[in-house]
Amino acid sequence: TTITVYWPGDTRFLYFRNVVGVAFDDTTGGATVRAVLRKYSAVIIGGEPDVGAFGAYIVQVPDPGPTFGAVDSLVTRIAAESGVDYAYMVTSREARGIR
Repeated sequence: TTITVYWPGDTRFLYFRNVVGVAFDDTTGGATVRAVLRKYSAVIIGGEPDVGAFGAYIVQVPDPGPTFGAVDSLVTRIAAESGVDYAYMVTSREARGIR
């Protein structure tokens, strides 16, 4: 099933509630990556983590809740983890009819 949420007041962007992009610092080792994934019960489902400054894992996480705020809070917490360069919400282009 597709678990999605809109940004409040803007229906142009539909975000997955249970899919997050996570990029780790270049110096982050495998043990730290695995620890972050374990902490959030995240499973790698895609991504290109070795593509320079724009590489990221795409991970599936347990649904944080039905609101945009719940997803935003989860992404903010992941982004603040040691070794994480940035985290972001993943949009669902297909759900908006864009291919």
